[in-house]
This record gives sequence, C-alpha cells and structure tokens, in this order.
Amino acid sequence: MPRKSLAEIILTEEIGEREEKEGGYYLVIYDFKLTSRRSIPDKFYKNLSRIMEKGRCRFIQKSVILCSELFIARAIAKLARHYGADVKIFRVFPV
Repeated sequence: MPRKSLAEIILTEEIGEREEKEGGYYLVIYDFKLTSRRSIPDKFYKNLSRIMEKGRCRFIQKSVILCSELFIARAIAKLARHYGADVKIFRVFPV
C-alpha cells in the first residue's frame, strides 16, 4: 500500500472535525519568512494543489486563497504552518 501524502493526512483529520453547518467564504492568508530558507519547498505546492482539488477554492493572490468550505481552509492553514508559514483564516461575506 502506498504512503499517504501529507495533504491526504491533513484532509482526513479536518474531515473528521468538519462542522455540519458551514457557510460563507473563507480567506486563507499565509506568509513564509524566508530568512534561513531561500525558497518555499516544492512539496508545499504539490500538497496544496492536492488539497485545493478536493474543495472549491482558488487563488486570489500568490499567498491568498478563497475557499468555500471551512474544513478546506483549515487544511490549507495546517499545511502552510507545517512548512513554517504564518497563517490567518478570515470569514468573508460577498457584498
């Protein structure tokens, strides 16, 4: 049996904690401090794309993602924190 990716492990955890009544949209904003590291690891982007495939979300800017499901936003935040980013999740409402 092949190993699970980090994205799959995080999604499994977040689906287990998923709230029945989620609504609205969520912005995930992350920032990597690149003082000791020269670039963001490629594995971060590979796992991020795996998570984004599972939910309805899209990039607004390079490090800002709009998600329509809270558990996907939490999974993205957990992944970014794993790779050393500072992360915030905001609930937003369209005007």
